[in-house]
Amino acid sequence: MRKLTIAVDCDDTLFPTAKYFIDSYNKKFNASVDFEHQHEPDYDGWGVGDAELLRRLGMLQDAEEYRQIEMYDNAFRVLNDLRAEGHRLVVVTARKEHERPITESMIERDAPGVFDAIEFVGWYGSKHETLRKIGADVLVDDSMHHLNKALEEGVLDPGCALLFGDFPWSRTIVEAGEGIVRCADWIEVEQRIERVANS
Repeated sequence: MRKLTIAVDCDDTLFPTAKYFIDSYNKKFNASVDFEHQHEPDYDGWGVGDAELLRRLGMLQDAEEYRQIEMYDNAFRVLNDLRAEGHRLVVVTARKEHERPITESMIERDAPGVFDAIEFVGWYGSKHETLRKIGADVLVDDSMHHLNKALEEGVLDPGCALLFGDFPWSRTIVEAGEGIVRCADWIEVEQRIERVANS
C-alpha cells in the first residue's frame, strides 16, 4: 500500500458550513435564502448588496454557533484510520489566514491530532499551487473548480480528485471534469482512497 499525502478541504467537506450560514441568515435577518439556488451568480435572494452581505456573513461567522458546527458523520473515524495507516493529512482551505484560530479550534475539537498542517489559501488563492507544494496525491473537496484545476495543471492524477457530497453547486454531471470521482460521504471517500493507495 502506498503512503499518500491527502489534502482535505474544510468548508462543506469537513464541516457543513453552507447550511449553517443559510439557516442562520434566514433566522437572523428574516430572509428566505434558498439553499438550492443561493450559489447561482445572479441569485438575489439575499436581499442586500455584496458589501452588506459580507458584513452579515462576517457577523454569523463571529457567532458562537459557528464554532459549534460539528464535522460530518464518519469524517473523524475515516481520517483517523487513514492517519493510522501512515497517510499524511493536510487541510487545504479557501479560508483566510485570520480565520486560523477558529479553524484550528474546530478541527482540534473534532479530529484531534489527525492533521499534519492547515494551509490557508484565501478566497482568491490557488489551491493547486498549494497541492503541488505539499506533494498532494489526493484532494477531497466540494468544489469542482479546484478539482478540475488540479487535474488540468497535472498536480493530481485522474481518479485522485474526489468530489465530496451532494450539493447544488456540484450536482450537474456535465460540469464534472474527466478524472473526478464523486463521493457522497466519508465512507465513499475512504473506499476510494483505499483503491488509490493500493493501485
